[in-house]
Amino acid sequence: MTKLQDKETFRRALQHTTRALTGRSDLVVSFGEKSHVETNEITLPELPEKLSKKRADMYRAQADRLAFLHRYVGDGGAKSFLWWLGHTRETPARVISILETARTEHKGRIEFQGTHEYLKTMAKEEVAYYSGDFADGLFIKVFALSLALREQMGEKLLRSQKIFLKDTEELFDKPLKKWLKNAVEQLENPTSRQKAYADLLDILNIHMDETPDHDDDGTKDTSDMMQMPSDKEESTAEEDKMDDSKGEDTASLADTIDSKKQDEPEALSGRPQIEQSTGLPYTVFSQRYDKVLDIAALVTKGEMNHLLERYGALLESHKHLVRRLSIQLKKHLLAPAKTGWVFDKDQGYLDGRKLSSFIAGRGEHVFQHPYIEPYTNTSVTLLVDNSGSMRGRPIEMAAISADIIATTLEQCGVKVEVLGYTTQGWKGGQCRLDWVSDGKPDHPGRLNDILHVVYKKADQPVRRHSTRFAGMLAHDILKENIDGEALLWAHSRLMKRPEDRKILMVISDGAPVDYATDRHNGTGYLDRHLREVIHDIERGGIIDLCAIGIGHDVGRYYENAATIADPESLGETLVEQVVELFKK
Repeated sequence: MTKLQDKETFRRALQHTTRALTGRSDLVVSFGEKSHVETNEITLPELPEKLSKKRADMYRAQADRLAFLHRYVGDGGAKSFLWWLGHTRETPARVISILETARTEHKGRIEFQGTHEYLKTMAKEEVAYYSGDFADGLFIKVFALSLALREQMGEKLLRSQKIFLKDTEELFDKPLKKWLKNAVEQLENPTSRQKAYADLLDILNIHMDETPDHDDDGTKDTSDMMQMPSDKEESTAEEDKMDDSKGEDTASLADTIDSKKQDEPEALSGRPQIEQSTGLPYTVFSQRYDKVLDIAALVTKGEMNHLLERYGALLESHKHLVRRLSIQLKKHLLAPAKTGWVFDKDQGYLDGRKLSSFIAGRGEHVFQHPYIEPYTNTSVTLLVDNSGSMRGRPIEMAAISADIIATTLEQCGVKVEVLGYTTQGWKGGQCRLDWVSDGKPDHPGRLNDILHVVYKKADQPVRRHSTRFAGMLAHDILKENIDGEALLWAHSRLMKRPEDRKILMVISDGAPVDYATDRHNGTGYLDRHLREVIHDIERGGIIDLCAIGIGHDVGRYYENAATIADPESLGETLVEQVVELFKK
């Protein structure tokens, strides 16, 4: 690419390069708000609409770093360690991840020399960040230690890195210098590496039971790795009149900032500085950009083929669970829904209460019929949270569980619809830009563009459309979540169904979150709307509403709710909920 205007081409290039650097052609490489690395997947930071050359180099460097972490941390049985680095913001993980980035990047530089120039751009930005006002003292020390480690390994530092290291030498006390002296040898071996990092945490007086720092959307990320600012973040920074002297060529180091700093600019802290609650009615600034799309319109054919391979592997690894839950569900649903007797018939089973009348020959209507009410007059909607925090096991188990429920219920004559809800962007959408153009009036209402996804319609046979559940694994779709409007949407679709009984089941892992909406409308704006919607549906009495929270107590919202700590339990809990509902 010369002008770097073809976003999709650049995305594919990053994906192919990342797989090549890891040596894993089957690796899943997706894009999201926060980058992280797992055994079978790497999430790269989402690309903006426009890329300058320098900024593109930063994205290349970030992809290279993550690939090197995957390649050199994932060896020697250290898979769980790799997962821990990629899924927590606890201080110990942040410290170790800075040093692991230095170690693995050095190994990658030696093996793949073509990555030097991109990584050099990243290195300059890092030094600029840690030399600034918002870097935390502990992580300044750890970053300086990582530079010293690079030098120990034989890496030639940039001039700016050398100056930074010289200026921070006073931070190294005797125990730290002793640790550094033996670090290169100890970190080379996975076994001794674990002990070396444990010793370092002890020297820095950091304990493993520290309270983790969480992002606003509930996601966890590799906090020391440089995160690329999205175009939405840049526009927010411009809106707040932040220092944008570096323009689009500036990369954010948001994840390295101490989350306890309260006086830092929000563009760096990643947290909305929310106004006080206003109690105003829920409104929407603009619906012109909202979309309701079939999953087939959101995933390309090539990507769907890749997702199908991944989904097939998931089903295979959980085949015993799938079979057991299907049998369990059928056992309950294929039994009569309601049994009883219809009396005063002229044939059938003799009614014992009228035996004397029958003997005396005083009547013909002394028989009774068994009464069975089938489930075929029921429609079920599964509404799945498609927010960013659902990435990984939660969304995988949601897809498998939806598949089990839809397939089994359909075999029992029940109509099932599977829907998902998310937003089209992070931290506001096109309607937020319209709001800015209109002079940013107070209390604008919802400022993001919603995206509602149809995975399976109620009248679509599962056997012909089961592949659609694989589309739930497309991570590029998963962004923020506006639950109240999603519930209204699912409710309206369900109300149009001809079946007498209607059931709406929600799967979510957190409270409603949309950065721009919450920030400009006051605390609890989306939360309050969700409660109002749930109250109206539950009091309406037409639809049976229940919810399952993954690591999130949905009982504070829904009367009929269950909470699970582990996504692996989702299938079991969902089946239990379905059985209980059909018993009523």
